Amino acid sequence: MLPRPGATQTLARFVAETRREELPDPVRHEAKRALLNFFAVAIAGCRTEPVEIALLSLAEMRRVAVRGSSSNPMKDTEIEDKLRAEAGRWRPGHDIQPLIDAVWALEKSADVSNLAALTVPR
Repeated sequence: MLPRPGATQTLARFVAETRREELPDPVRHEAKRALLNFFAVAIAGCRTEPVEIALLSLAEMRRVAVRGSSSNPMKDTEIEDKLRAEAGRWRPGHDIQPLIDAVWALEKSADVSNLAALTVPR
């Protein structure tokens, strides 16, 4: 891919200037799903050795239509369950439901900076 001067600035400006009300409901929903999936993957990665992660990634790439891919998408509940399972392995007994609820209610929140804090056991 050839570099396009100014592409990063153009994208950053679009993101900064776009209001969430301008995004269609399906786009906002997919963003929430991606965020929940991000937390599940991040939590899983923080407890796994880099070599194990690489081996798992290679094994996943060998499959056809990996669960969670665009051709075989996960249901919302499956993504939530994935996050709960990884959080349970990472911090047994930690209630991750407040994070799940906060992600699904993002459009009602003026400040999303507290999302990462919701992963920390109290």
